[in-house]
Parts: sequence; C-alpha cells; structure tokens
Amino acid sequence: MSQNPRRRRQAELLGMPLSTAKNRLQKSLLFELLKHLECNYCQKCGRELLNPSDLSLHHILPWEEDPALFWDLGNVQPECVECPIPGGKVMRYVRENNSVEVTLVGKDGRLLPMYEKEGQVYFGGKKGERYELRISNRSGVRIEVVATVDGLSVMSGEPGNWKTGRGYVVNAYDTLKIDGYRRNDNEVAAFRFTNSDDPAEDSYAGRKDMPENLGVIGVAIFKERPKPTYLRTSPSKWWDSRDNFVGGTLNRNITKGLGGSTEMDCSCPCSTSSSSSYSLTSGPEIYGSQEPEIGTEYGEVRDSQVHHVSFTRENHNSPNEVILIEYDTVANLRRRGISTTAPISEEKDAFPGMDGVEPGYAAPPPPRN
Repeated sequence: MSQNPRRRRQAELLGMPLSTAKNRLQKSLLFELLKHLECNYCQKCGRELLNPSDLSLHHILPWEEDPALFWDLGNVQPECVECPIPGGKVMRYVRENNSVEVTLVGKDGRLLPMYEKEGQVYFGGKKGERYELRISNRSGVRIEVVATVDGLSVMSGEPGNWKTGRGYVVNAYDTLKIDGYRRNDNEVAAFRFTNSDDPAEDSYAGRKDMPENLGVIGVAIFKERPKPTYLRTSPSKWWDSRDNFVGGTLNRNITKGLGGSTEMDCSCPCSTSSSSSYSLTSGPEIYGSQEPEIGTEYGEVRDSQVHHVSFTRENHNSPNEVILIEYDTVANLRRRGISTTAPISEEKDAFPGMDGVEPGYAAPPPPRN
C-alpha cells in the first residue's frame, strides 16, 4: 500500500515520520516544563538533564499487577537515558504504601547516597556541605509536613512536637523543599553539615545544649480533612494558571528549586493530649558504638518566602505517617556497622518535645564561648 501523499510530504519536510516528530515535540515540551520547575534531575544518580535527549520517564513501582500505577503521576520519575546506575538503588526513601517520599539533596541537585538496614534508612553526607530536605506528596490530597532536624523543629528551633508544632502544606503531587531552619516568613538559616571534629559543639542543636538527637531527621505527615466539592462552572486552562499544574500550586517565591505551596500554621486547635498510635519515645535504632561525625548547623541566611494558609488535619493529634531517617558521613556509617550486623547501642528521638509547646520561629543559637 502506497503512503498517503500528504503524510509523505510531511515526513519529507520534517525529516522523519509525523508520529516520531510529535513524540519528540511532546518530549521537548515535558523537558521544558521540568526545567522551568527545576526538576530536570535524574532521580537515581542525581545528574542534571541538560536537553530532551537526556530525559527518560520510568515508573517507580511495577504497574503490571496494578494497572492504576501506570497512570499514577506519583509513580513516575525522570531519569537519565543512560543512567550510570541502571536498576540500582533509587536514592529516595519511599516506604510501601507511603503517600510521601523523602530525599536529601546536596550540592547542585546531587541526591545523597541512601543506605538501608533492617528497616532503618540512612543518608550519607559530606562535612561542610549544604543540603536540602525534599518531601514529595504522592497522594491526591493536601498534606501538612511537620519536620525536625537533630530533634529540633525546622520551624521553631525548639524540640520537635507534632501536636502543637506548625508545618508546611504541600499540594497533591507537589514537592516541598526545606533548605533551612525558618527565621521568619522570608528567610531560613541554611542546613549545612558541620565541618569540625565535634558536631555536638558546632551543630545548631549542640549550641542550644540539646545534642542528644544529632543525625536524626523526623517527618510527621497529616492529611487534610476532606472538604465539600462544588461544580466549577468556568474552568480555566492549565496555561492560564499554574494552580492547575498536576494539581499543585508552585510558589516561585519559596526559594529556587522545588517548593510546593508552602506553609505554615495548621488551623486546627491541636490538643495537648494525644491519641496517636505512633510512639517516638524510643527513636530509630543506632548501630555500633560510634557517634555521628556530622550534625546540622544554623547556616547562612537564605531567601525563602512563604505565606500562611488554612489547613485542618484529618486527625488533629495523630499523624497519618511518621518517617524517621538518619544521616552521617558515609565512612562513619560503615564504621558504625550500618552495612554489617552489629548490636544496638542507643536510641534517639526525632520528636523529643512532645510535652512542650513550640514558640514562633527558629532563633539563632547562643554565641560561641
């Protein structure tokens, strides 16, 4: 059968079949969107994707037994076409049936290496390196994220408390970037790994005389109470408002990079009595006898604008999920026996302030002696 003259003419003009050209055009559009959102990084090796030919989309979880996973936007990630670790460990923490994924990101968007042993997750950092905590909402509803670093709230700098502590609100299928302890609505003090031989002295927690939970990051997730739905009579086009992009609002004032419509203040009157089924009185298990070689400093001031929104938790006092991860230098993780069987030596707590009340924002630490 001879080719349609019009199709033949189109192929001659484009130098390729029309279907191939359309696929390339769609890929170029997707790449430009990822680049505009500063998401053009391989989610396995952390390499920056510089042009459309570098981009490949892959499913995180196999979809053959559950076809719904094929269409789940939270189950798709950009990767290198020729990733140096094909089939290797994805350096993001996603528990089975989790609605979120957690990543530590270092310099130039490099994903920090992740290790796992007996259900506990560890990330390897470098002394003196600035890093970010990225939390992706893989669900179709808004969530509130209450996070701690070294046992201190990223909002207030006080011992973490999910009952009274404020969090960031992340839209459905959106990603939040937390790159420091919040100083006010416009600034954060950057997260930076300590660069000395004594992290207990130079970390923010150490300088506040609370070094007991160095090397531990906690994330408590609250889903939003469902709201009544209404028929929208005049829907807007996706290109008219970025509010409609994958169900999420991206506020470009929230620091460069990923950062979902962010903010703070859970509107619910959180009680001081908790019916939570989660217990954090004993935190994640630490293997070996080594103390962490790094903690997190109250670093340089960085622009990071947020705005306040209302949010009502599905359950005021009980998080839907609690994630605990640890970090240390890669060398010290190995010395601590992370990759081998070793006895449990101590326990740490990512939310040690459950009996207290968190005040305002994270104030600078006391001056050094």
